[in-house]
Amino acid sequence: MRRLISAVLVGMLAFSPVVLPQNAWAQSPDEKKQVEELSQKGVKAYKDGKFEKAIEYFEQAHAIQAVPNLLYNIARCYEKIGDDDKALEYYDKFIVDAVDRKAKQKALDKASAIREKQAKEKALADANKDSDKDNKDVKDPDKDKDKEVPPAEPDLTWAYVSLGTGGALLIGGAVFGLMASGKQTEFDDADNPEDKQSARDSGQTMALMADIFYIAGAAAVITGVILWATAEPEAQPAMTLRPTGWVGPDGAGVGLGTTF
Repeated sequence: MRRLISAVLVGMLAFSPVVLPQNAWAQSPDEKKQVEELSQKGVKAYKDGKFEKAIEYFEQAHAIQAVPNLLYNIARCYEKIGDDDKALEYYDKFIVDAVDRKAKQKALDKASAIREKQAKEKALADANKDSDKDNKDVKDPDKDKDKEVPPAEPDLTWAYVSLGTGGALLIGGAVFGLMASGKQTEFDDADNPEDKQSARDSGQTMALMADIFYIAGAAAVITGVILWATAEPEAQPAMTLRPTGWVGPDGAGVGLGTTF
Protein backbone atom coordinates (compact mmCIF):
# COMPACT_ATOMS: atom_id res chain seq x y z
CA MET A 1 0.00 0.00 0.00
CA ARG A 2 2.77 2.43 0.91
CA ARG A 3 4.69 1.62 -2.28
CA LEU A 4 1.61 2.39 -4.40
CA ILE A 5 0.95 5.66 -2.62
CA SER A 6 4.61 6.63 -3.01
CA ALA A 7 4.51 5.90 -6.75
CA VAL A 8 1.38 7.94 -7.27
CA LEU A 9 2.87 10.80 -5.25
CA VAL A 10 5.94 10.69 -7.51
CA GLY A 11 3.62 11.04 -10.47
CA MET A 12 1.85 13.95 -8.83
CA LEU A 13 5.10 15.76 -8.13
CA ALA A 14 6.18 15.29 -11.74
CA PHE A 15 3.06 17.07 -12.98
CA SER A 16 1.14 18.97 -10.35
CA PRO A 17 0.31 18.51 -6.65
CA VAL A 18 -3.05 16.77 -6.30
CA VAL A 19 -4.66 14.71 -3.58
CA LEU A 20 -6.36 11.36 -4.20
CA PRO A 21 -9.57 10.28 -2.47
CA GLN A 22 -9.06 7.80 0.35
CA ASN A 23 -11.33 5.10 -1.13
CA ALA A 24 -9.43 4.98 -4.42
CA TRP A 25 -7.31 2.05 -3.35
CA ALA A 26 -9.95 -0.62 -2.76
CA GLN A 27 -8.39 -3.14 -5.16
CA SER A 28 -6.43 -6.37 -5.15
CA PRO A 29 -2.65 -6.33 -4.60
CA ASP A 30 -2.04 -7.37 -8.23
CA GLU A 31 -4.07 -4.48 -9.58
CA LYS A 32 -2.34 -2.06 -7.23
CA LYS A 33 1.02 -3.32 -8.42
CA GLN A 34 -0.01 -2.89 -12.06
CA VAL A 35 -1.21 0.65 -11.43
CA GLU A 36 2.03 1.44 -9.60
CA GLU A 37 4.22 0.11 -12.43
CA LEU A 38 2.21 1.83 -15.16
CA SER A 39 2.26 5.13 -13.24
CA GLN A 40 6.03 4.94 -12.85
CA LYS A 41 6.45 4.20 -16.58
CA GLY A 42 4.18 7.13 -17.41
CA VAL A 43 6.18 9.51 -15.20
CA LYS A 44 9.45 8.39 -16.79
CA ALA A 45 8.06 8.76 -20.33
CA TYR A 46 6.81 12.24 -19.44
CA LYS A 47 10.23 13.28 -18.12
CA ASP A 48 11.84 11.91 -21.31
CA GLY A 49 9.48 13.99 -23.44
CA LYS A 50 7.66 10.92 -24.80
CA PHE A 51 4.22 12.32 -24.13
CA GLU A 52 2.26 9.96 -26.38
CA LYS A 53 3.81 6.98 -24.62
CA ALA A 54 3.11 8.54 -21.23
CA ILE A 55 -0.55 8.92 -22.21
CA GLU A 56 -0.72 5.20 -23.00
CA TYR A 57 0.66 4.25 -19.60
CA PHE A 58 -1.58 6.63 -17.69
CA GLU A 59 -4.68 5.51 -19.59
CA GLN A 60 -3.86 1.84 -18.93
CA ALA A 61 -3.41 2.61 -15.25
CA HIS A 62 -6.68 4.58 -15.13
CA ALA A 63 -8.50 1.69 -16.79
CA ILE A 64 -7.40 -0.53 -13.90
CA GLN A 65 -8.02 2.04 -11.16
CA ALA A 66 -9.85 5.35 -11.76
CA VAL A 67 -7.41 7.61 -9.91
CA PRO A 68 -8.30 11.28 -10.69
CA ASN A 69 -4.61 12.32 -10.71
CA LEU A 70 -4.10 10.10 -13.77
CA LEU A 71 -6.68 12.18 -15.63
CA TYR A 72 -4.79 15.32 -14.70
CA ASN A 73 -1.52 13.81 -15.90
CA ILE A 74 -3.12 12.75 -19.19
CA ALA A 75 -4.40 16.29 -19.68
CA ARG A 76 -0.90 17.65 -19.08
CA CYS A 77 0.52 15.28 -21.70
CA TYR A 78 -2.05 16.36 -24.31
CA GLU A 79 -1.30 19.98 -23.49
CA LYS A 80 2.41 19.33 -24.09
CA ILE A 81 1.80 17.87 -27.55
CA GLY A 82 -0.48 20.77 -28.48
CA ASP A 83 -3.81 18.90 -28.53
CA ASP A 84 -5.85 21.48 -26.63
CA ASP A 85 -9.19 19.78 -27.28
CA LYS A 86 -8.04 16.53 -25.68
CA ALA A 87 -6.36 18.41 -22.84
CA LEU A 88 -9.64 20.19 -22.09
CA GLU A 89 -11.52 16.91 -22.19
CA TYR A 90 -9.30 15.35 -19.50
CA TYR A 91 -9.07 18.52 -17.41
CA ASP A 92 -12.87 18.60 -17.31
CA LYS A 93 -12.98 14.93 -16.27
CA PHE A 94 -10.44 15.59 -13.54
CA ILE A 95 -12.39 18.61 -12.28
CA VAL A 96 -15.47 16.40 -11.88
CA ASP A 97 -13.60 13.61 -10.06
CA ALA A 98 -11.11 15.66 -8.03
CA VAL A 99 -11.64 16.12 -4.29
CA ASP A 100 -8.80 18.43 -3.36
CA ARG A 101 -9.91 22.04 -3.89
CA LYS A 102 -6.44 23.37 -4.75
CA ALA A 103 -5.92 20.68 -7.36
CA LYS A 104 -9.37 21.30 -8.80
CA GLN A 105 -8.73 25.06 -8.93
CA LYS A 106 -5.43 24.53 -10.72
CA ALA A 107 -7.17 22.36 -13.32
CA LEU A 108 -9.86 25.00 -13.69
CA ASP A 109 -7.22 27.67 -14.30
CA LYS A 110 -5.49 25.56 -16.94
CA ALA A 111 -8.79 24.77 -18.68
CA SER A 112 -9.74 28.47 -18.66
CA ALA A 113 -6.36 29.40 -20.15
CA ILE A 114 -6.81 26.88 -22.96
CA ARG A 115 -10.34 28.10 -23.71
CA GLU A 116 -9.15 31.70 -23.78
CA LYS A 117 -6.36 30.74 -26.16
CA GLN A 118 -8.81 28.92 -28.44
CA ALA A 119 -11.19 31.89 -28.41
CA LYS A 120 -8.38 34.24 -29.48
CA GLU A 121 -7.30 31.86 -32.24
CA LYS A 122 -10.87 31.59 -33.50
CA ALA A 123 -11.33 35.38 -33.45
CA LEU A 124 -8.08 35.81 -35.39
CA ALA A 125 -9.11 33.17 -37.93
CA ASP A 126 -12.52 34.82 -38.40
CA ALA A 127 -10.87 38.21 -38.84
CA ASN A 128 -8.50 36.82 -41.47
CA LYS A 129 -11.41 35.15 -43.24
CA ASP A 130 -13.36 38.43 -43.35
CA SER A 131 -10.25 40.26 -44.55
CA ASP A 132 -9.75 37.76 -47.38
CA LYS A 133 -13.39 38.15 -48.38
CA ASP A 134 -13.11 41.95 -48.42
CA ASN A 135 -9.96 41.76 -50.52
CA LYS A 136 -11.74 39.57 -53.06
CA ASP A 137 -14.63 42.03 -53.27
CA VAL A 138 -12.34 45.01 -53.99
CA LYS A 139 -11.73 45.39 -57.69
CA ASP A 140 -8.10 45.71 -58.64
CA PRO A 141 -7.77 48.90 -60.71
CA ASP A 142 -4.70 47.55 -62.46
CA LYS A 143 -6.29 44.20 -63.27
CA ASP A 144 -7.76 45.37 -66.56
CA LYS A 145 -4.49 47.06 -67.48
CA ASP A 146 -2.68 43.76 -67.29
CA LYS A 147 -5.03 42.16 -69.77
CA GLU A 148 -3.48 41.83 -73.18
CA VAL A 149 -5.64 43.62 -75.71
CA PRO A 150 -5.70 41.67 -78.96
CA PRO A 151 -4.48 43.74 -81.91
CA ALA A 152 -7.11 44.97 -84.34
CA GLU A 153 -7.25 43.20 -87.67
CA PRO A 154 -5.62 45.38 -90.36
CA ASP A 155 -7.73 46.68 -93.22
CA LEU A 156 -6.14 45.27 -96.37
CA THR A 157 -8.98 46.25 -98.71
CA TRP A 158 -7.05 48.90 -100.61
CA ALA A 159 -3.97 46.72 -100.75
CA TYR A 160 -6.00 43.98 -102.42
CA VAL A 161 -7.60 46.51 -104.79
CA SER A 162 -4.23 47.92 -105.79
CA LEU A 163 -2.68 44.50 -106.26
CA GLY A 164 -5.65 43.27 -108.26
CA THR A 165 -5.71 46.37 -110.45
CA GLY A 166 -1.97 46.20 -110.99
CA GLY A 167 -2.17 42.56 -111.96
CA ALA A 168 -4.97 43.27 -114.45
CA LEU A 169 -3.03 46.16 -115.98
CA LEU A 170 0.10 44.06 -116.33
CA ILE A 171 -1.91 41.34 -118.04
CA GLY A 172 -3.38 43.98 -120.36
CA GLY A 173 0.13 45.19 -121.12
CA ALA A 174 1.19 41.66 -121.97
CA VAL A 175 -1.81 41.29 -124.28
CA PHE A 176 -0.97 44.53 -126.09
CA GLY A 177 2.64 43.40 -126.27
CA LEU A 178 1.60 40.19 -127.98
CA MET A 179 -0.65 42.10 -130.35
CA ALA A 180 2.26 44.41 -131.20
CA SER A 181 4.41 41.36 -131.88
CA GLY A 182 1.67 40.08 -134.18
CA LYS A 183 1.71 43.37 -136.11
CA GLN A 184 5.45 42.93 -136.54
CA THR A 185 4.80 39.59 -138.20
CA GLU A 186 2.04 41.16 -140.30
CA PHE A 187 4.45 43.95 -141.29
CA ASP A 188 7.06 41.43 -142.38
CA ASP A 189 4.54 39.48 -144.47
CA ALA A 190 2.95 42.52 -146.19
CA ASP A 191 3.56 42.78 -149.98
CA ASN A 192 2.70 46.43 -150.59
CA PRO A 193 3.66 49.68 -148.88
CA GLU A 194 0.10 50.46 -147.77
CA ASP A 195 -0.21 47.18 -145.78
CA LYS A 196 3.24 47.66 -144.28
CA GLN A 197 2.36 51.23 -143.21
CA SER A 198 -0.91 50.07 -141.68
CA ALA A 199 0.83 47.24 -139.79
CA ARG A 200 3.54 49.66 -138.58
CA ASP A 201 0.99 52.21 -137.29
CA SER A 202 -1.07 49.57 -135.56
CA GLY A 203 2.04 48.01 -134.01
CA GLN A 204 3.25 51.35 -132.68
CA THR A 205 -0.16 52.07 -131.16
CA MET A 206 -0.30 48.68 -129.49
CA ALA A 207 3.28 49.03 -128.26
CA LEU A 208 2.40 52.42 -126.74
CA MET A 209 -0.65 50.91 -125.06
CA ALA A 210 1.48 48.08 -123.73
CA ASP A 211 3.91 50.62 -122.23
CA ILE A 212 1.07 52.53 -120.61
CA PHE A 213 -0.48 49.37 -119.17
CA TYR A 214 2.86 48.11 -117.88
CA ILE A 215 3.75 51.40 -116.21
CA ALA A 216 0.29 51.78 -114.62
CA GLY A 217 0.23 48.13 -113.55
CA ALA A 218 3.67 48.34 -111.99
CA ALA A 219 2.69 51.47 -110.08
CA ALA A 220 -0.50 49.80 -108.82
CA VAL A 221 1.37 46.66 -107.71
CA ILE A 222 4.01 48.68 -105.88
CA THR A 223 1.28 50.69 -104.14
CA GLY A 224 -0.50 47.49 -103.10
CA VAL A 225 2.71 46.02 -101.71
CA ILE A 226 3.37 49.17 -99.70
CA LEU A 227 -0.19 49.17 -98.32
CA TRP A 228 0.09 45.51 -97.39
CA ALA A 229 3.47 45.93 -95.70
CA THR A 230 2.30 48.97 -93.76
CA ALA A 231 -0.88 47.28 -92.57
CA GLU A 232 0.75 44.09 -91.32
CA PRO A 233 4.50 43.70 -91.86
CA GLU A 234 4.61 40.12 -90.51
CA ALA A 235 1.86 38.98 -92.84
CA GLN A 236 3.57 40.00 -96.08
CA PRO A 237 3.23 37.43 -98.84
CA ALA A 238 6.32 35.99 -100.42
CA MET A 239 5.94 38.28 -103.43
CA THR A 240 8.71 39.85 -105.52
CA LEU A 241 8.70 42.11 -108.53
CA ARG A 242 10.47 40.98 -111.68
CA PRO A 243 11.05 42.83 -114.98
CA THR A 244 8.96 41.82 -118.00
CA GLY A 245 10.12 42.84 -121.46
CA TRP A 246 8.43 43.06 -124.84
CA VAL A 247 9.59 43.86 -128.35
CA GLY A 248 7.49 45.55 -131.05
CA PRO A 249 8.10 46.44 -134.68
CA ASP A 250 9.29 49.92 -133.84
CA GLY A 251 10.53 49.64 -130.26
CA ALA A 252 10.83 47.69 -127.05
CA GLY A 253 9.46 48.12 -123.51
CA VAL A 254 10.14 46.88 -119.97
CA GLY A 255 7.45 46.39 -117.34
CA LEU A 256 7.19 44.86 -113.84
CA GLY A 257 5.53 41.56 -113.19
CA THR A 258 4.81 39.77 -109.89
CA THR A 259 6.06 36.41 -108.68
CA PHE A 260 4.44 34.65 -105.67
